[in-house]
Amino acid sequence: LPILARPASLWYRLSKKIERNRLAFALLCLLGMVVFGGLLWGLSPGHLLLRGAGMDSVVRIDGVEQSGASLTLWPPRKLRVQAERSGFDPFETERFIRAGSRETLDIAWVSSFGTLEVNSEPAGASVILDGEKIGCTPMAGKEVRTGRHQLELRLEDYALAAFAPFIKPSETVSVTRRLDH
Repeated sequence: LPILARPASLWYRLSKKIERNRLAFALLCLLGMVVFGGLLWGLSPGHLLLRGAGMDSVVRIDGVEQSGASLTLWPPRKLRVQAERSGFDPFETERFIRAGSRETLDIAWVSSFGTLEVNSEPAGASVILDGEKIGCTPMAGKEVRTGRHQLELRLEDYALAAFAPFIKPSETVSVTRRLDH
């Protein structure tokens, strides 16, 4: 009876050729490492370091409140970062975090307050800001939210003085007014 041999599989034939050819074996191993390493790199998380986010600030990533200044993110993606801090304008930006990357985000805090100084001739006038009495002249160093405000100076037996100063962040606006009798 003749012995029937099954033809060798493609895998067996390739493995025998690679065994005989060391260069092909080395290239195949290198290709395997590159493919496997690329898969691992593609699956690795991204990292985001937040600079300027102190204990008194609230940071949200995609609407979820975060704690800590260093975040590990999986899957890597485009993020919407929002930060709030008392006395400052809200900060908001978008950042794309790639797989395996280490990104740093500097939070730029802009003060939402300016300073108002008010003087009048004669002194002693009531200072009314946006309908609320905040003091009397001379008044120095009053912290006020940024933007346009309605300011009135009232003193008995004198005409009302009204104007609308614009307060800029971290700047001092000085108003001096002579009241008409």
